[in-house]
Amino acid sequence: MNSASFFFDDGQSRKFWSYKLRGKKQTIRHGRLGTQGRETAKTFTSPSAAKEATEKLKEQKLAKGYVKVDPSLLKIKRPKGKRAATEAQVAKLEKKLGVKLPQEYRDFLRAQNGGEPDPNHVELPIFGKQDTRPVDFIYGLYAKPEAYKSLLFAEEFITPSLPEGHLPICGQFNLYYYSISLLDKPGCVYFWNEDAGGYDLNEHGDPVFDKSHAILVAGSFNEFLTRIAICLPPAEDTGAEESASDEPYERHIPELSTGKRLSKRRREEIIRLVDEGGEELTAVMEQSEAIMQKKPLRKSRKEADALVAKFLRKMDREIKTFLKTTKSKDELQYYAENMHWEANTRQVMELVKNPYIDAGTLLQTYWYACPEDFYFQYESASEIDSDSDRYTFRVLQHIEKRFLKSQYKSASIPFDPTSHISMWERRDEFARQIPDVMYEPIGGRKKRK
Repeated sequence: MNSASFFFDDGQSRKFWSYKLRGKKQTIRHGRLGTQGRETAKTFTSPSAAKEATEKLKEQKLAKGYVKVDPSLLKIKRPKGKRAATEAQVAKLEKKLGVKLPQEYRDFLRAQNGGEPDPNHVELPIFGKQDTRPVDFIYGLYAKPEAYKSLLFAEEFITPSLPEGHLPICGQFNLYYYSISLLDKPGCVYFWNEDAGGYDLNEHGDPVFDKSHAILVAGSFNEFLTRIAICLPPAEDTGAEESASDEPYERHIPELSTGKRLSKRRREEIIRLVDEGGEELTAVMEQSEAIMQKKPLRKSRKEADALVAKFLRKMDREIKTFLKTTKSKDELQYYAENMHWEANTRQVMELVKNPYIDAGTLLQTYWYACPEDFYFQYESASEIDSDSDRYTFRVLQHIEKRFLKSQYKSASIPFDPTSHISMWERRDEFARQIPDVMYEPIGGRKKRK
């Protein structure tokens, strides 16, 4: 059987696509990252015809920016003297956890068993292409290792901070963690960050995260390894990268993609809103860390959390004011291009409600939310269990309503949904149909009265 998996992630639209070939039968699965997606099967007249058709589809996906999942791209250095995990070691961990490990992660432990990416230290995108977090060492099943390299240590001391069914696989203790899901969406990799705030504290003063704090990083463990590999700096530039890492982090301020001019000052102001404070938030976090040095720990932690929460409430008010009151379609487009979609679903609703938003921005936001994946299964928001998915569904409905009633003042920002449409089935096979108008490209329409 011939098979391969691919993923697409431009910071806003996040999807996967995979195929399996068995003789004359072609099976395609595709959808939003972190979901089961949809599967379609087709039988061709011959194995060669099936292979030819699949190759053509694969080339189309690669041309659109999809990346093939290939964990062999990542070179990992295992600590000197350490060996691959034995079947007995893996089975013992599974017995302790009460669940079988996802097969890709299980294979990794049996073959590689942890180590650091080579070259070491890679910044992995978390929200979009600008917001990154390091991956320094993937934990291994070692009997007597340094604590920060040990999966056994992490399972004992970090797992209690995570929701049930999450196993930490790398990260820096007391700072941030990457975990692999064992129960809900098994195999998906998530990021957890104490800086995000909003967590509870256990009796020891350690953070306890809720599922709502999870940030999806990859749809599978092999995809996680592939993402690390494609983010690694070239080997010959490693020294330069390491010296540059000592410099203060400076957020890149991109231009507006449409070619329109926004002053650098205005772009910086909007990026500050996108980053929920940027350097100001960093300063507040530093203050909160200083507070947490005080004793007793529980009291100082509450004081630190209150400081961060107060600042985030202030930023939330500023963001909502901007999204509600700005009359510049270009500024709204710039916010849409740089926003952290998965983290700020409620802000997306404020964005699409603005009466001055351009039809092109509305259509881009609509297709970045992958409506096909929602409408294939759900007819209404009440059928959805996840709060964030339910809210996204309502965003889609609101945008459709504006298009069907032509409730926008301009349609000058171009957007073509063609490359975002992945529908294979007939529309009447969907629980809810996508209106025909949502398939039409935007570009150069006259201003509405």
